[in-house]
Amino acid sequence: MLTRENLITDVQTEVANQLIKNGFVIDVKNEWQKYVKEYSWGYDYCFLPSVRFRPEHITFSLTIHRRINLIETVWQEWSNLLNVNIADPNEITTFYITEKNAFPDIIKEPYYDGFGAFLFEISQSGLAKMSEVLDYVFNKKMIPKLLKYTDLNELNNYINNEFQFNEQIHSFLNNNGLIYRRMAIAKYANDSSYEKLCDFFKSTFEWYIENGKIEGQEYLANYPVVFDYVYKKLMNVKPLEDTQLS
Repeated sequence: MLTRENLITDVQTEVANQLIKNGFVIDVKNEWQKYVKEYSWGYDYCFLPSVRFRPEHITFSLTIHRRINLIETVWQEWSNLLNVNIADPNEITTFYITEKNAFPDIIKEPYYDGFGAFLFEISQSGLAKMSEVLDYVFNKKMIPKLLKYTDLNELNNYINNEFQFNEQIHSFLNNNGLIYRRMAIAKYANDSSYEKLCDFFKSTFEWYIENGKIEGQEYLANYPVVFDYVYKKLMNVKPLEDTQLS
């Protein structure tokens, strides 16, 4: 019987099966059905999706988060100056893979709702399609992209191929600490444009300083301050000889 409870269970069970197939395990300490895959250099995690209901369809989204420790530890000790409201800085993540940025042409598919989520008919055939699509998107799109960006050189080429901020970067990198994250990735990947990238960021600081004068946005004035801390810290960082995280 296609009750709401059964539909939610069907979706979450299928997502959990795909995660387990790819080495994720449930985080028993977390009450929100979080699945984690740990590495020596960080971790990936994914929450089972919330299912939303339309008259004849269900919708839900998927996101796999990744934390790369050596990138985040470059700046996270100053995260409180930037109004980053995360109790434990070690939970700050580096980037995230969604069904959309792993599979851009999903917007052309009938199982895309036009607003950033999957869309499936409430029927047995709809559930069968859901299972088929999740298997494809996980194993042919999302997981391969995670594997690709285990190489910091690949990650750097993707996010630092131009200096300007753009939607492509903002839909991929965690916005908290985005400037410093891009700096750290470029430095570890031995990007020859590292200093030019830093100069570009410095050229944007007038905006932060001016907007930091607005009540409630005072923390923006700290962005240039944290930049100086991070820049000095990265002066003592040597680029990786092998950018592939083991």
